[in-house]
Amino acid sequence: MQWINRTPLDEVRRKEQSEQAKDAQLKQLGASLTQEMLKNAQKDVMIQQLGKELTELKIKVKQLEGAASQ
Repeated sequence: MQWINRTPLDEVRRKEQSEQAKDAQLKQLGASLTQEMLKNAQKDVMIQQLGKELTELKIKVKQLEGAASQ
């Protein structure tokens, strides 16, 4: 004879709801993480662009200083 494990229906439903709530929370966290990663990537691009502009301006200043001293 095989024994059947019987779990009350309300307990099963409670566990399912808990798992669904956890899944929803994980999805929300994943979406938030993705948004933050995109923001950071945009900041990185902006920092690189500003660094390039700064370098170009420094070169121009040096060129102007050299032209002024001649």
